Amino acid sequence: MMEIVQNTTSGLITSNYYSKTITLKEEREAYILVPKHRLSLFPSLGQLFTLKTINKERIVKIEAIKCNCDGTETFHEHFLIRWTGLSEGDHIVIEQNVATPRQYKMVID
Repeated sequence: MMEIVQNTTSGLITSNYYSKTITLKEEREAYILVPKHRLSLFPSLGQLFTLKTINKERIVKIEAIKCNCDGTETFHEHFLIRWTGLSEGDHIVIEQNVATPRQYKMVID
């Protein structure tokens, strides 16, 4: 993995991986939320890429979902990857394969 850089507004950011803990909502709705500031790690919105775990390989894409979760009438977007089988509390790390840019691996702890 590449060197970790501290960003004071958004936490730890690196150039080739993204990590998070799965929420109950993500478990129930079968997705992985990707914050806007981490979109640059992935192919463009809607473009297909391969995401592999130790025992699964799927063709996925980043999707944009319109939302007004803040209670206002103004909509904004959330970005996500559809993925079944994750549980609340799972810690995931998604890492880009530098040699093959559309190939990513995901480790689930």
